[in-house]
Amino acid sequence: MTPTEPVARFLSLLVEDFADEWLWRPAMHYRWSYAADRLHRGIRLATEMGAGASGRTPPLAAARRLVAQRQLGTFVRGDGVDDTTRRHVEEAYLRVLDRLQPILATRPHLLGERPSLVDIAFMGPMFRHFALDPTPARLMVERAPAVWEWVARTWNARGSTLGERPLLDVVPDDWDPLLAESGATHLEQLDANARAHAAGAANHDLTVQGVTYRDLPTSPYRVWCLERLRQGYEALDEPSATTVRARLESVGAWEPLWRTTGIASGHDPDGTAPFCTGSRVIPDELTIGRSALHRRRWPGRRR
Repeated sequence: MTPTEPVARFLSLLVEDFADEWLWRPAMHYRWSYAADRLHRGIRLATEMGAGASGRTPPLAAARRLVAQRQLGTFVRGDGVDDTTRRHVEEAYLRVLDRLQPILATRPHLLGERPSLVDIAFMGPMFRHFALDPTPARLMVERAPAVWEWVARTWNARGSTLGERPLLDVVPDDWDPLLAESGATHLEQLDANARAHAAGAANHDLTVQGVTYRDLPTSPYRVWCLERLRQGYEALDEPSATTVRARLESVGAWEPLWRTTGIASGHDPDGTAPFCTGSRVIPDELTIGRSALHRRRWPGRRR
């Protein structure tokens, strides 16, 4: 799944982190800020949490409202999405569609004839969120039909039939808009978070592409993400490192990767990720799980 050629491997890791971390915000926004999407997913989550299954759980409708309220407050408003940033959040999704569309219109997957690390990374938000929620799904179909087709193709991919198909040895030039977007957004996010973490600030502001997100939670995990990217670069042989640096400098993604020095996340000290016990981006005390849903009192219902 991960390219073996060093330059392709590093650039894939960078884009993987971008897809996983930066697209989280628009994914949560589209799912919980729009009424149809909120209803669609709220019912599903409340049902999976066992709402209405017995006299000890709240009715499905009440549980759906609780889930939607929690998700909207914690993962949308709590992540800096408000009237001043909403347009930028939505444009973040549309820009990624625009950057993926020409790539996937010319080849089956992002790096060749079979899925690789970057395809799996983008499938997280593109399939589990954007393609399954009414509003972003409609936008994907209308704006980026090749992306819509790629989602289905990747979901149906099987290693038994695709495992021998080749990956490209060189990351094509059509990745440059993705690399530029990663530098202008996600690497700025990692840098702002790292500076706040170094200063001991629990929350911080992020200004990206001229838009400011206020009071974001500072995350040791995202400092660790930045550390891992730097370690990946430092492990490259000299010719590969030179190639990577030139590629990132050409799209404006080099400087934010190294802007802040002296970072130390303290995350995963034993090197056991992804199975380590680490901190979350959103503090645990802000989340509500199944047990909290069962414990909550509901008017007119027995405990």
